[in-house]
Amino acid sequence: SEECWTVRELIEVSEAVKCPSAPAQLAGMKKVQQLLCEPSQLERFVTQEKAALLSKTFAKQVDPSSDSAEAQAAVQAAKADPSGWVLKPQVEGSGELFFDADIPRVLNSRPREQLAEFIL
Repeated sequence: SEECWTVRELIEVSEAVKCPSAPAQLAGMKKVQQLLCEPSQLERFVTQEKAALLSKTFAKQVDPSSDSAEAQAAVQAAKADPSGWVLKPQVEGSGELFFDADIPRVLNSRPREQLAEFIL
């Protein structure tokens, strides 16, 4: 809510010890990491040249609920050969990571709205 963000902003500008800071907390969110894998998003923060260099170090991350051709191709690839993929929930520390045969099972058994809770 707007009230929560106002309180968080007050904490951030205060001299109180903050752990983690708002930027560090956001950077640790899987959705933010997934979005920063997109060149257009990364280039909002660094030059195109730096973005190209940084992108070489990134693992592919997609939203399995997305209609984009790239996301759907990744979902199909993960279903066909899940050994090179991990399905991770957005919730930090949930401990519910899916590997191998569990990936196609989850991708095939959950509605698209629930798949938005994951990063592949």
